[in-house]
Amino acid sequence: MELSKGANECIVQAHMLRMRFGKNDKLCVEHLFYVLATISRYLDTLLDNLEFRAEAEAVRALLEGRVQNMESAVLQIEKDVKESAASLSDAASYIGRASEIAEAAGKDEIDAVCLLKAILETPTAPIKACLTVKDEKHAPEDAKYAARQEQTPKEPPKVSLTKSQAGALLAMLAARQDERRDALRESAKKPKQPKMKRRTKIGIFTYRGGVVSAAVQYFLLGIIVPFAALLALDVWTGAVTAPGSPLIRLLTGAFIVFWVFYLIRGINRLISLSSMALGHFLGIVSNCAMVSGFTAVAAIAYELADIPAWLRAVSCICALIMISIGGFMYRYLKDQGGAHKTKIMFQNVEGTAGMIFFRFLTNQLILPFAVFSIFWIFNIPVPAWLEKTFYILCFFWTWNIFFTMWNCIALRHKNSGRRRRGQLFVRFMGAQHVLLLLPGFALYLHWLFDWFPLATWVIVLYGIYGFVWLILSIGTFKHIKEDC
Repeated sequence: MELSKGANECIVQAHMLRMRFGKNDKLCVEHLFYVLATISRYLDTLLDNLEFRAEAEAVRALLEGRVQNMESAVLQIEKDVKESAASLSDAASYIGRASEIAEAAGKDEIDAVCLLKAILETPTAPIKACLTVKDEKHAPEDAKYAARQEQTPKEPPKVSLTKSQAGALLAMLAARQDERRDALRESAKKPKQPKMKRRTKIGIFTYRGGVVSAAVQYFLLGIIVPFAALLALDVWTGAVTAPGSPLIRLLTGAFIVFWVFYLIRGINRLISLSSMALGHFLGIVSNCAMVSGFTAVAAIAYELADIPAWLRAVSCICALIMISIGGFMYRYLKDQGGAHKTKIMFQNVEGTAGMIFFRFLTNQLILPFAVFSIFWIFNIPVPAWLEKTFYILCFFWTWNIFFTMWNCIALRHKNSGRRRRGQLFVRFMGAQHVLLLLPGFALYLHWLFDWFPLATWVIVLYGIYGFVWLILSIGTFKHIKEDC
């Protein structure tokens, strides 16, 4: 079960609290209770967040009958968390109990109230102690909540449960990416009032108008402004066409690489409006291309006949980190509506068809890239037999990618009456992909080892297999048609 905006924020802030004190390796229930008690003071300027205001009010309403004084309780639990780290209790069981409470209440997500109810069912000793603390000097803090006004927050985006520090950071990064995409989508909608001024944010700048107008401004400014800057720099100093030192060449080339990267990232964000998974994958590719561009610029600037091993290692490590982080971020992206379950490479996976395919494709890039990096960094010579083996593995790697693609497209068409014709075609093509593996691999081996012209016995086998393939194709088509 997923978390609400308020519950997710509580989990993230509790992890931050744990890391700040640095005395616990895992999230404790006292950390979580401290954050819940803190958000109940929602009238404070720093804590007044409309995205989970309703949850904060509900948390305070539940605590008011149990806590003598809210401000005193917050100070007491903070003191216990700092001084008694060894005696704190793990929060995992409480989060699991909160999931059961939410399910029993018929809720679609775990909210902050469910977390608090789970904690108050079996409070630990530090939590029991803070419930009874009361300091009269903090009484005015509770009095100002008597006349509070309720506000209805907008429905926040759902974020998956994070279980560690790395998960929390990736979740926040993915949430920011979702927010940028939602802002673009909202600006694409027509305004209710014709005279309403519209603003669209792409990248770090905000432009006038909707998505189309903002995209035009984005690319015009992204092309004209850097070009004009380079032209002016060259006219005044000649640093572009006739650089005086390798450092000048390096800075100029790095500026050009970043310029192209900026334009490509704009295209990726526009693509993500229709397919978040595709836009995220293209973003990973563009990040790796930027690292490769910086490496090439450094070699050209310093006129290196061969790129040094340390520079190769740095570029490969940076690209590998970007691919790995990008692969982990898929599970935290919000565009998971209509999620499906399927099995790929003997593993059960869940998500939309696009998310499953591009997550699989990104993860499949890690191992080949790591192997390639080792050979490239250390200039390891590749014998002929190893090169042939590499080409054979590339064939099966590519075949598996396309096989996964057909499966994901078929998963997308599943249980959709409006797409039965498309579903029939996709499933048939997936079956053909399997049936043609053997003859296709044989032809690939003939090309790889230059076995042409085909021997007579090979032609005979192809003829026999062609007859069998025709019968199997007809039977498969009939079976799929009946199933659809």
